[in-house]
Amino acid sequence: MAGEEFVISSGREFRITEKPAFSLDTTLRGGTPASVSVTASYSDGAGGWTDATADVYPSTSTSVSGNVITMPQAVLTGQSGRVVRCCCKYTAGGSVWDDVVCVFEVMA
Repeated sequence: MAGEEFVISSGREFRITEKPAFSLDTTLRGGTPASVSVTASYSDGAGGWTDATADVYPSTSTSVSGNVITMPQAVLTGQSGRVVRCCCKYTAGGSVWDDVVCVFEVMA
């Protein structure tokens, strides 16, 4: 619909007013995750990334159920035209992992 904004992620569209929450299964990384944190970044358009965690994740509270991490809801209001990268850092299987969970562009 004209005038509405969407987020494109892995072929899916989200309305800008929606707050998508992404999940990550850590089974192949060694099981139950601990010390979980999330970050978000904006692309600077030149191959670099600028911290956007406070904008995208006002709440950085994650939940863990077995081997699945559910990240907090992403807030996308006012981010039209930006490319956003969401990452999740955690410990599993005796190693520290810092996975890029999704990258999407907020469309006008």
